[in-house]
Amino acid sequence: MPLKPLAPSIMPKFKEAEWRKAEKDLEAAEKTLKKDKRDEDALEVVADYEARVKKLEGELKSVVDALEDKLEEIEGFLAKITKRVPEPLKKDLEGLVKIAKSSRAPEIKDLRKEEKRLALRSNPSKLERLIGDLNDDVVKANALEAGIDAVDKEYAKKVKDIGGEIEADLTRPVSGATIMLPMLLQRFQETNQENGWAGFEAAVKVFKKRCAADGAEALRQLEISALGRDPDFADLPPKQRNKIVDAGLKSKDSVAKVRAELMEALDAHIELAQARQENLRTPRQKVWAKLLGMEGYQVRQVGKYDGVKIHVTFDNNSWTKAAYAGVSLDLSVEEIFTTLFKVDWTYQFHTALELPNNSGDNAHIYAFGHKQPKRWAQVQADNDKDDKWIKGAQDALQAELDAFIKEVKAGIKKARG
Repeated sequence: MPLKPLAPSIMPKFKEAEWRKAEKDLEAAEKTLKKDKRDEDALEVVADYEARVKKLEGELKSVVDALEDKLEEIEGFLAKITKRVPEPLKKDLEGLVKIAKSSRAPEIKDLRKEEKRLALRSNPSKLERLIGDLNDDVVKANALEAGIDAVDKEYAKKVKDIGGEIEADLTRPVSGATIMLPMLLQRFQETNQENGWAGFEAAVKVFKKRCAADGAEALRQLEISALGRDPDFADLPPKQRNKIVDAGLKSKDSVAKVRAELMEALDAHIELAQARQENLRTPRQKVWAKLLGMEGYQVRQVGKYDGVKIHVTFDNNSWTKAAYAGVSLDLSVEEIFTTLFKVDWTYQFHTALELPNNSGDNAHIYAFGHKQPKRWAQVQADNDKDDKWIKGAQDALQAELDAFIKEVKAGIKKARG
């Protein structure tokens, strides 16, 4: 909202001829009272003069109040638009602020002193001049804001053009709407406008880079989501397909990587389906690993004992040669489990307590019962733990290992159908 000027009508009518006559009458009355303190006519003249003075000084005080209020309004207005002032207009702002502080404020302060002395009427032209000066300041402040608005319009057009450039650079089917470009442009414009468009070119580079990254991520998500509907993977069970797609979306994997994972899962699924259909029912390690979620090398945190982490570990060496040759689904769950995993104990999947000995080695409990007694003794000695604590740790590891074995056997049971 632009500032409004002071109305000249706030200044009371002041006829100097009438006041000169009143002052002469007062002077005559005061002479009379020196001779006769009870002269009624003289006393009436004095009382009338004092009443007129009190009334006029009160009216002039209201003018000073209005001047002070207007100065505060101007200063507040300038403070509010300060951050928005672009570089070419900063001198205009500085000039107005300087005038308000070094000229207008001291003049109003002087008027307050005259007010206390009931002497405002002695220099009414000063009040009239200050009304005009403040109104000039109002005009200049409004012109400054209009100049800011004009600059804002120029930059608003630039922001619109930038939006068009960003939209054109996006790879379809991604569009500006996909990355909420209109909202981003609005925020970008508001932020830079509030700062007077300082550093605009640098801000544009950062903004474009961000929008390009948002566009690339949106495209990645669209293309990965489309893989879930790709006819190439129609034979993959929907639950398994969706799980791979969702994981790819969350992990920021590339489209190519997610496609490769879907192809691998589809190959394993087809191989298992063919094995069942042809009554061979002898999946190899690759299929079993996919079915049981045990691909490659993994370290999974599964729990804690007394604040110390416990993890389960396995890799490709944790599978038997028979697993790689193929293990029949016609065997029992226990037989399949043993045939797949009963390797030399140093390669068996196992749980580990993340409390190493002085050599940096953890203590393990292996899938088929080996507990590394020497390693546990080293861990106990090097970490100053008593027998009770070690027994509790071993029990905790065994419980986590049993839970993992139960999970693996459940997977085998499900695979057998």
